[in-house]
Amino acid sequence: MIINLEYLMNKKNSNIVKRVALALLSSVIAGEVLIMLVVDKFDIREFWIEAVIDSVLLTIIIIPAIFYIVLLPLRKQIVLRIAAEKALKSSETHIRTLVQTIPDLIWLKDYNGVYITCNKQFEKFFGAKEAEIIGKTDYDFVDKELADSFRMNDKKAMEACGPSMNEEWITFADGGERVLLETIKVPMTDDEGNLIGVLGISRNITQRKLAEDEIKLKNEQLLLSQEDREKMFSIIVHDLKTPFNSFLGMTQLLSEELHSFTQDEIQEMAASMKTSAESLYALLENLLLWAKNKRGMIPFNPALIELLPVVREGAGMMEEPAKNKDITIEIDIDENIVVLADNNILQTIIRNLVSNAVKFTLHGGHVIVKAKNKDDSTVEISIEDTGIGMNRDILDNLFKPVPRTGRKGTEGESSSGLGLIVCNDFVKMLGGKLEVESEQGRGSRFFFSLPVH
Repeated sequence: MIINLEYLMNKKNSNIVKRVALALLSSVIAGEVLIMLVVDKFDIREFWIEAVIDSVLLTIIIIPAIFYIVLLPLRKQIVLRIAAEKALKSSETHIRTLVQTIPDLIWLKDYNGVYITCNKQFEKFFGAKEAEIIGKTDYDFVDKELADSFRMNDKKAMEACGPSMNEEWITFADGGERVLLETIKVPMTDDEGNLIGVLGISRNITQRKLAEDEIKLKNEQLLLSQEDREKMFSIIVHDLKTPFNSFLGMTQLLSEELHSFTQDEIQEMAASMKTSAESLYALLENLLLWAKNKRGMIPFNPALIELLPVVREGAGMMEEPAKNKDITIEIDIDENIVVLADNNILQTIIRNLVSNAVKFTLHGGHVIVKAKNKDDSTVEISIEDTGIGMNRDILDNLFKPVPRTGRKGTEGESSSGLGLIVCNDFVKMLGGKLEVESEQGRGSRFFFSLPVH
């Protein structure tokens, strides 16, 4: 109809006024002929006079009336209709451009899950063009399990009669990128409120999720770190008080009643004070290392180093305590073994582990330090003893700053367990993992691996 009206308004094609005039003139002539034939005799001269008069009168009266009453309003309607159609077309173009340029995935399905339209970002998900997607369902593009979940969420949104939100991991067919989408689905209705389908909008929230997880992890680590420090300081206070009390008690006795003690008693008290001082020194040294490590103040300079000299130096510091208990320390390491490590940190690890082995080995026992190539890239270092071993409860909490039971060495040596925590942290710094195998009454074996490249 619009095309016909435009055709009528086109001056090149026709002149509507002329057409109307000719139609009226033809009607007048036909009417006059009919009247004369029925009412009177047909007189050609009279016929033309009356026909001309009637035609002029009709032309003067009817044509203006038709022009102003019919043609002008019709022309305005046509112009307005054309303008409205152009505006609608322009608006649709703008909306489609907007939808196509939005980085979110946007699509529309009918009630049965058949795609009606989608944007370019959604095309990347299926790896197909919009024309190939329209008229098909999720089952034509993804596996059944994922398609079932999409369909379930569609139904949930339609049944809820309102927006429905969910998160889902998907893999883009175009490029294979795996992302987490936050999807909002809204049921679509016609003017009468009848459900016609569901509109979906998905946003990539992978980076946001990763950032949230990282913040959550950092918060958990911070809380754990604070708890660990509080537990650690409570342990330190407890372990410091015992040797200090012993040391202060001995010094008080010596200062007040020195004259009443025999030489042997004084020598025994001096030996006890020496033991207390050594325990304090070892505890303070480990505490200093632990505190420096937690504050990131331990220098870390990894380099390729020969393993045997480092082990000899670290284990050599324990020769005197081992000699006092008649314990032999054996080193079984090939002189050609080289590892990538920090010299000072590795020496601290060896010293602490050998010290523990000597402390919890009975008189006349044996401690051996070994190293072997596990493969082309790592070397395993182990410290074994023939000591008293550990039960499952001790093993489960060995590297945790939990309250200790005050377990002493085989000859009453004090132990806070702080040295093992320091060793565990240092082994991690070197890229390894400190592990232990032990059975109560049958000794222990601590071992870890270091890279060789």
